[in-house]
Amino acid sequence: MMKNLTDQEIVRREKVKELEDLGIKPFGHAYKPTSNSKKLQEKYLEKTKEELEEKKIKVKVAGRIMTKRRSGKAGFMHIQDKFGQVQIYIREDEIGEAQYYLYRRCDIGDIIGIEGFVIKTNTGELNAAIMKLKDHRESLSRLQESLKESGETQIAKTDQDCKKMRTGHQGIDMCYNVQISVDSKHKLIVAHDVTNDTNDLNQLAPMAEQSKEVLEVETLELTADKGYFNEEQIAECEGNDIKCYIPTPDNSHNKSKGLFLSLIHI
Repeated sequence: MMKNLTDQEIVRREKVKELEDLGIKPFGHAYKPTSNSKKLQEKYLEKTKEELEEKKIKVKVAGRIMTKRRSGKAGFMHIQDKFGQVQIYIREDEIGEAQYYLYRRCDIGDIIGIEGFVIKTNTGELNAAIMKLKDHRESLSRLQESLKESGETQIAKTDQDCKKMRTGHQGIDMCYNVQISVDSKHKLIVAHDVTNDTNDLNQLAPMAEQSKEVLEVETLELTADKGYFNEEQIAECEGNDIKCYIPTPDNSHNKSKGLFLSLIHI
């Protein structure tokens, strides 16, 4: 069965494919740093800018990109490890066009490995001046494993139960799917439910059966919009003496040619 991907998931997969085409394995190798933000501060914070330039201390660090900015053919970013942050400085004329292209393709949230020399800026901040940028892995890797284990198509990092859904006027938001059935005569709520299904295709029978039970009736007639049109759900309702009035969805381009008429399922 085909899975519906979000725009962000599509972009991420396209980026993975692009890296693989460049011969880079985004998830497939280990990276062993020789230093971290804590060690850099302890060893080199008291060193002067001139001392660091003379010694050319080479290090390998790794972390998650927290900030990133570019100015012409140079750029800065901060990466976060378990101890703190390291500022990274990069120049295209020092590392080459190919490596600078990888830097440009990195996003905030990506986890990368950096190899370069320790320097100090004019303001006294320690930097790792990049000589070689290695794409270690992206934050997508852990999410992909979680998706495989759960069988879901989405993961929400703030509220694990909510899902990205379409809202009114073609909008998209992280939310829940609230189901309500109303008595047509008195306009009172008969039954309700909250689900994280991203559409209403599987909600018809559960809500109809719940409404029938609450109303304590032998038969029931219901009306729903075309978002509930699901032949299996309709058949289940009819098997429980529930008659459904649901328009068929407009999913055929032939309708505009006059080959089909709008139908009501009864």
